Amino acid sequence: MNQDSDLHAVFAEELATNTHDQDVWHKALAYCQGDEEKAKILYVRMRLLDLKHSSKTPAPQAAKPTAAHARASEMDEARMRLAAGLASANRHSLYSVLGLSPTCDDMEIAQCIAARAKESRLAGTPLDAECRYAMDIIGNPSARTQYDKKLLADVTGNSGNDDPEATRWDASDNTFSAWWGSRKVSAIIATSICVAFGYLYINHRETKNARDRIDAAKEIENRRIDNQRYAIEQGSRIVDQLAVESAEARNRSLAIQEERARAQRVQVEHRAYLETERLELEKQREEERVKARQEAKERQARKEEERRIDRERKYWACLNNALNRSSYDKANSSCAMYK
Repeated sequence: MNQDSDLHAVFAEELATNTHDQDVWHKALAYCQGDEEKAKILYVRMRLLDLKHSSKTPAPQAAKPTAAHARASEMDEARMRLAAGLASANRHSLYSVLGLSPTCDDMEIAQCIAARAKESRLAGTPLDAECRYAMDIIGNPSARTQYDKKLLADVTGNSGNDDPEATRWDASDNTFSAWWGSRKVSAIIATSICVAFGYLYINHRETKNARDRIDAAKEIENRRIDNQRYAIEQGSRIVDQLAVESAEARNRSLAIQEERARAQRVQVEHRAYLETERLELEKQREEERVKARQEAKERQARKEEERRIDRERKYWACLNNALNRSSYDKANSSCAMYK
């Protein structure tokens, strides 16, 4: 335990004095998506695990490094051919999404992924789906190898690839780029625009029809009032003719006319008041519905943030526990469910 504490202090001192292992640091930074504080903790754990594993692992035979070196050389040559083929065909790939070349080594890729993640975190904008997918594939050495093999076969026109792993990677890594480069996107956008315009046109027609109905109702009401006014005028003339010699009868007729006119004004004002009250009530209800929807969205956002924080906490707790029992890759694989 004391030895582990001393080693922790030594590795932390490496970070403080900028004498740390660059390969391990970039790998930790890539796994933490550019978060330097988490990467420092992970760097110390990885250095300690590497030291323990190196002390327990027997020395390899002389032929193994030679075979590994030969495979690495073959992969480097294949990536050089891939870079030339992509450049000549001007073809889109996951490397172009990250602004990299197929000839880049793992350290350069890790640095690029860390820089992209840091820029996204500082800007407060999430990475798009294609960029995240490219980081997952290109940032994983084994997945990158399978992707490079399949992409090289496609660029060079070699259809005799019998590697089932390459076929499996091809089915997933080209899905997004193939879909994005097809005409389906234009068709979907055009369809969406047509649906939006159709929706606006339907709303416009409904609004126009409602306005026409209101205008028709007003016209009917005005005609009714005009008819009533005409009837009142006719009645007034009849009354005047019948009560030429009676001033009292004439005064009663005028009073009746004024009362009717007042009643009509009161009726019209009452209808206007009821309509105003109805519009105010509908406006208040709409504001309450908008407020309720906004509160629901805020509650949903808080729940999503709590779930994300809980998943991240579980992931790091699982990772710390697993690192005490196994290597980092196994620990990361067993805790991947919480990402």
